[in-house]
Amino acid sequence: MGNKKKTWRLCPLKKGEVFRVTKNISAKRAKFEKDEIIIFINAEISPFDGMTAYRFKGSSGKHKIFDLADSDGFDKLSTLFQRTINKPKHKKHFSLLTALLIVALMGVIIKIIIQFSYLKESFKTAPLYAVSALILGLLVFYIKEKLTR
Repeated sequence: MGNKKKTWRLCPLKKGEVFRVTKNISAKRAKFEKDEIIIFINAEISPFDGMTAYRFKGSSGKHKIFDLADSDGFDKLSTLFQRTINKPKHKKHFSLLTALLIVALMGVIIKIIIQFSYLKESFKTAPLYAVSALILGLLVFYIKEKLTR
């Protein structure tokens, strides 16, 4: 499975970049399906002599490794994996689920603050409402930014 050590070779790919597989590939350690969307994780030393291992994360979440012979150069890599801006669907669903859970949790916290304010007569509620609204607004903005990336 490789020793996961960083390679000394230059890598044209950046962590987190999204790629589309241009054709079916049966590599030494993984199979890549045509039009599959994958995310680049890192380049590492391959257990095979004269090769660099490029680690990707498939749409299923499993890691896939493509070993490229150093003599092939990066041109072969760019013909097999095309950069794209499409992100895998499971990532967006996960982000949306996380966002919904955070909003629900914030709602519970705001409800507790409001209930607590009714128990204490001397407790001033106006600042609490303002802080709660501010936190909720920031949270909505944060979620919107995360989902639109």
